[in-house]
Amino acid sequence: MPAPSYIPNSPSGMDTQKVINDLVAIERIPQRRMEREQAELRAKNAALEELRKYTKRLQDRLKKLYGFEASFESKKLEFSKEGFASGSSAKNATSGEYRLKIHQLAKKLVFKSDAVKTSQVFPAGKISINGREKRFSGGKLENLADFINEYYSDFLTVKYIRPDADNALLVAETVKEGEEALLKMEDPDGILKKAGLIKGLAGTDKPDGKPEDKSSGEMKEDYSDILFGLENFSVVKDGPFQLREDKKGFTISGESARRFDQAPPVQEKKKLKALNLEHDMVPTPPEEKDNAPDKIADGPVDTLNIQGNEIHTYNIEREREHKTVREEEKDYGVILHFPESPSGAANPPTPSPQPDSKDGKKTEGLQNGPLKISLKGKDKLIQIPVDANIKKMDFYTQNMNVTFFNAKWVYEIIPEPEKTDKEKPNIAGQKEQFRNIIQEASNASLELDGIPVERKGNLAIEDLIKGANINLIAPTPQEILVKVTKNPVDSVTQVKEFIEAYNELLKLSHELTKTSEIKAVGEYDKMKQESGILVGNSAIRSLVNGLKFRVADSYPALREPYIKSLPFIGITTGEVGAEWKNISQGYLILDEGKLISMVMENPTAVKEFFGLDSNSDRVIDSGFAFSSHEFLEPYIQFTRGIISSQIDANKTRILALDKEIIRQEAHVKTYEEKLKTKFGNMEGKMRKDKSTGKFIEQRLNNR
Repeated sequence: MPAPSYIPNSPSGMDTQKVINDLVAIERIPQRRMEREQAELRAKNAALEELRKYTKRLQDRLKKLYGFEASFESKKLEFSKEGFASGSSAKNATSGEYRLKIHQLAKKLVFKSDAVKTSQVFPAGKISINGREKRFSGGKLENLADFINEYYSDFLTVKYIRPDADNALLVAETVKEGEEALLKMEDPDGILKKAGLIKGLAGTDKPDGKPEDKSSGEMKEDYSDILFGLENFSVVKDGPFQLREDKKGFTISGESARRFDQAPPVQEKKKLKALNLEHDMVPTPPEEKDNAPDKIADGPVDTLNIQGNEIHTYNIEREREHKTVREEEKDYGVILHFPESPSGAANPPTPSPQPDSKDGKKTEGLQNGPLKISLKGKDKLIQIPVDANIKKMDFYTQNMNVTFFNAKWVYEIIPEPEKTDKEKPNIAGQKEQFRNIIQEASNASLELDGIPVERKGNLAIEDLIKGANINLIAPTPQEILVKVTKNPVDSVTQVKEFIEAYNELLKLSHELTKTSEIKAVGEYDKMKQESGILVGNSAIRSLVNGLKFRVADSYPALREPYIKSLPFIGITTGEVGAEWKNISQGYLILDEGKLISMVMENPTAVKEFFGLDSNSDRVIDSGFAFSSHEFLEPYIQFTRGIISSQIDANKTRILALDKEIIRQEAHVKTYEEKLKTKFGNMEGKMRKDKSTGKFIEQRLNNR
């Protein structure tokens, strides 16, 4: 049933709607209080975010004062005349004055092709420039220009020019200058030669038309020792086995075989060639003699009669056998295992005659299965041809005691082909390679302090003056002076940025935590509005006090003039005799002249004041900037930092208040509906009572 409607002139004579609104407003007071608390928490979070941003900015500026960006020892490069050279210098540049004269700049190589008919078609083929080989699909001269520009633009650029209606040519210019610009253009299919870009006949490698000699140098050998470990052996046929302590050899005896499962190591730019192995027979220990006879018998035949029973005894003889091993039954050696082909046959390398063997005969050749090589009767040092396909090998012996030792893998080292002068691009060889040279490549020619110097390029010359990077712009008509001097500008800028960030953080902290006095009773709300949003915040108080303590603190110094505090370099909180009201704020003031003087005279001492390696472990662990930077770290961390934790706590409270506000809003709506129902019922009853009273009054009057 809907709540009854209300009219201004109600039977009760009251404005019931206003009464309901006033009662609902009273019921909303807790909700309004929570909403104000939410707004205040959001304002606090905004202020904390701003505080964290200013703190992070200060920390970054401090890092620049002691980190790799610190510029107290920086140098600057100055030229007595502009327009001839430019550059910059690093901290390690040697201060001094140099005389520089530029005779000639490095030049690029510029060359052109022959003029050919625009309709001429070049065949498909391979082109190689500086070792990069690509295939040209064929086409006209214009297509050849596009091909070179697409694949070799980091070496040279090619322009397509038509001097007249029927002919065309290419003009090529290298990207770099001097020796860096030299090209090695190979043209096995004669495309570049046909266009006239390089000399030589089509189909040859060299400009003179003769094939290049690419024969390799002498082969050399390298060795890798084989160490025998128990973990690398498996038993093929069990028998006596003893490993040396140095793992370079072992002894097997009797009839036994052991498998060595370790494959030879792969070595870069080396090819496995052979197995070197030393072997030696170990004397068999003499058989120990005992007192037992070699032949025994129980006596002559006899007959015994025992209680009528005859027992016959017999003459039983036994003779011990002494085994005699024939020479042909003795053997020892190795069995090499290679991967088998699909047909089942092994594929070992073909053995070659052993140079150290007595008879010079070959060992066993290819066979179906593992390659067995007998070493009986061979020289003690033998070389067995193998290749990288060998996987394992067995060492065996038959009726012999043998020691295998000093095994080595033998590798072949094939040296790279020696480059001839023709293969090495050089300034003098330009005319031999290119047919139509417009401008020869040349190195830059200059003098430094009267000493002739030559460089391959014009830009970023780093080895002319230590720590300086010089760019050549134009030849000089006469000597110019180059000065490397100390540069305080960057370091002063860094200090100014730090002071600015420090003062801004202090100013923000003062604004956020300022308090207003209550001058009269009932002005609490006014005082609260005039006070900072984070008044009474202990974290900000701790932050500001910690910074002020470090600004006033003294720090260790290892060298003269022993800079231990900020006033030594012109940074103070106010001049001597200044009012306490100004000094107490803690804002930093810079005496720029004093700072510049200290940086120019003692750059290393100033640098160490901000960041010092006190124990020579190449890690900064002391100094004003380092100490202050580390102090600020817990405040600006986004995870579990001091400021971040307060922000997160406020966010959690805001979410909790959201739930309370929703619950309170639902309660107020229910309460309002109840009020409307009650007041509606009251108005209805009063209206009915008035109507009944009028009816009774009318009846009484009619009587």
